[in-house]
Amino acid sequence: METQFKLPALGENVKAGKVVSVLVAVGDTVQVDQPVVEVETDKALIEVPSSVKGKVKAVHVKPGDDAGVGQAILTVEAEDGAGAPRPPEGQAEKPAGAAPPREAAPLPAAPPAPAAKAPAPPREEARPALAAARLPGPVPAAPSVRGLAREAGVDIGQVPG
Repeated sequence: METQFKLPALGENVKAGKVVSVLVAVGDTVQVDQPVVEVETDKALIEVPSSVKGKVKAVHVKPGDDAGVGQAILTVEAEDGAGAPRPPEGQAEKPAGAAPPREAAPLPAAPPAPAAKAPAPPREEARPALAAARLPGPVPAAPSVRGLAREAGVDIGQVPG
């Protein structure tokens, strides 16, 4: 059975985004919660996880496309009936005759935190040189800054803070 994976709601008042990359190709097998596409909105770069399991039959978007909430992203051939989309977060199906959820017991109070000591002043020899190589990990930058750097051909990992 073929199932279409559609772009889910990305956040409050977010109606669309720009596809930055597609992380799967036709013929790939996807699992539930596997990232399948990266979408950039005005505020964030989001890896969108799959809600279906199966073999990718068609990819309906490509990098640079604008994708709206509810737009088909992939067509997936289900594996043994496993391709039915899962219900949205917090709306899981309840079996008939299931007991109502119990109230959670209150958590014990946390012990008070110890008083913080004043940090020691930084030593000059401990500071890295500004011309050092790219730091490991992602560079903290807003999606709009990343887009501007991409358009200008600038590697933001090489720009000193």
